[in-house]
Amino acid sequence: MNIAIVGHLYFAYKLAISLRDKGHNVTVFYHNAEWNNKSFQYYKMIKNVDMIYFFCAVGLRRYFRAFILRYIFRKKIVVHFVGSDSHKFLNYNMYKRFRWKSALNISHKVFGISPSIVQELSPHINIELLPMSFEDFNSRFKPFPEKLTALVYLPEKNPTFYGYDIINKLARKNQNIHFIILGYNKFPNCQNITLLPIDPEKDMNDLYYQSSVLIRLTEHDGLSNMVMESLSRGRHVIWTTKFPYTHFCKRNINSIQKELNIVKSKSDNRKAMRWVQQNFNQSKLMDNLETIIKSL
Repeated sequence: MNIAIVGHLYFAYKLAISLRDKGHNVTVFYHNAEWNNKSFQYYKMIKNVDMIYFFCAVGLRRYFRAFILRYIFRKKIVVHFVGSDSHKFLNYNMYKRFRWKSALNISHKVFGISPSIVQELSPHINIELLPMSFEDFNSRFKPFPEKLTALVYLPEKNPTFYGYDIINKLARKNQNIHFIILGYNKFPNCQNITLLPIDPEKDMNDLYYQSSVLIRLTEHDGLSNMVMESLSRGRHVIWTTKFPYTHFCKRNINSIQKELNIVKSKSDNRKAMRWVQQNFNQSKLMDNLETIIKSL
């Protein structure tokens, strides 16, 4: 099958590799550049594809385009809500949300990548759960570092969304904990903080093994790869989303500190390793996706 994937390039390329391994011809488009900013040129871009897979639902927000793709060009349409797109949908005004909803109703299938996304969107659209991951999660367990170490992802763009202010206070309050901050580098001097740049080429495996716990304080989230990768290595996770084998917290110091104190008393999170491997390995989930593709 000829498939066009429209979405975040990092994840779209990973999906493309897996689908090509299964014999499909796959073309990748960035949802904000090639797709949304080239007006009617996109019809030419997808002329020879059989299915368009929007791995990030912002790629299909216009009813007119959706109508033409399905009923004029006879394309199969699959839409996957993966995180921030769900947040955007829920915060649109009534008119914009209606237009987006109308486009989604034309699609053959609409999926949510996590139970929380399906739960928040199901009152508005017909949506099914389809988790997706990009690793087989077969890592071995390695002992925690001698000093309790927290790994935190704070991108340069919108670090507040990821809890910069809270992490800053938390690090100063817990001088006996080593914080590895990935991305944002504008922290005031603090001896227990190590700042690292985001490097797509870097082997994240080393960072997971250098940590004891991942702290993720997003205002909204999907099925976070960093969460799954941390759990698959037996690490603890403190997260603002309720999920098995993680410590749920609210976005305030007291709530996070409470969970951090619990983590201090625990040795590891090995039970999570087998659970993640059984339920979220890439091979299994890609088989599920291909079964859906063939059924359309």
